Amino acid sequence: MTYGRSATSKVSLGVATALYASESGRVRTLKSVNTMLKTMRRLERMYPENVAVSDFTPQHLAQFCLSGSNPAPSTIKQRRAWCRSTFAWFKYRDLIDIDPAADLLYLVTTGSGVRRLGTWLTAEQIRQAYNAFDPTSPIQLRNRLMFLVGVMTGLRAGELVSLRWDSFGPDMATAVVTRKGGGQGEIHLAPQLQHELVNWRQTAPSDASTVFPSFKSLWAPDIGKRVITALWDQPVTEAVMTTMCREVSDRLRVNVTPHDLRRTFADLFYEQAARSGQDPLRATQEALGHRNIATTQRYLASNPNRTKAAMSEFRLALS
Repeated sequence: MTYGRSATSKVSLGVATALYASESGRVRTLKSVNTMLKTMRRLERMYPENVAVSDFTPQHLAQFCLSGSNPAPSTIKQRRAWCRSTFAWFKYRDLIDIDPAADLLYLVTTGSGVRRLGTWLTAEQIRQAYNAFDPTSPIQLRNRLMFLVGVMTGLRAGELVSLRWDSFGPDMATAVVTRKGGGQGEIHLAPQLQHELVNWRQTAPSDASTVFPSFKSLWAPDIGKRVITALWDQPVTEAVMTTMCREVSDRLRVNVTPHDLRRTFADLFYEQAARSGQDPLRATQEALGHRNIATTQRYLASNPNRTKAAMSEFRLALS
């Protein structure tokens, strides 16, 4: 069986992927477009000799899905899904004769990878991490606020870095965020976080648009040297938030990712909602913006700190 086409009909993987992103209607958000393009660029780098989309075989795609050092099942599943979706569309558009991804569901299984366990920070760890940021550095002050917003709102990394000042209501009590999938939702902010945001806003110019600006070294002719300058019209990327979490990891000696801040918020908010007499599970679901309450339950059920705390209180009346 051959997967190739005539030389005159060959289209590069990059061009074909860009066509899919713009024309198929299957990729609905900018973040999904970027994720798909990143995935396909990785595939392209693995097989630089494959100059056209028609050069790929089922073996190429299967090896790509399983590439890396112990990829997590979710990573394998995502790669497999993108390959199946894109190559099926390539065939629909007659860019290939035979779909090499058609049998990936049977060639690639997701059970062989190692799923990373999440990290739930304790209140003491949050205090240590917060106080470790250098208050004399504008970059560190920005990162400190990013960290605090993460553990006090549970926003996803993409939602957090895209926050704008015009998203907030009076006194920073509420904010409108663009949720996963493109929908919008309103979140309520704790007074402690409101205070931090008000203080940070006072350091920004009146026409600042983004809450978390990028920083760049620019030449200042009046003093004759380069200075670190905040670009208040250019938001940080998710990569900056990942770097900030690595710094927190080094300080606390635990593995912390941006999504772990969301996990931490879920656990702390659940406990607070229970103490205030609310239905803690429903309140946490609403705060996280989950459509399915089972997703919220998974966030809470996997926390080893909760299990340890429960076991420390476990006793039997033996006498």
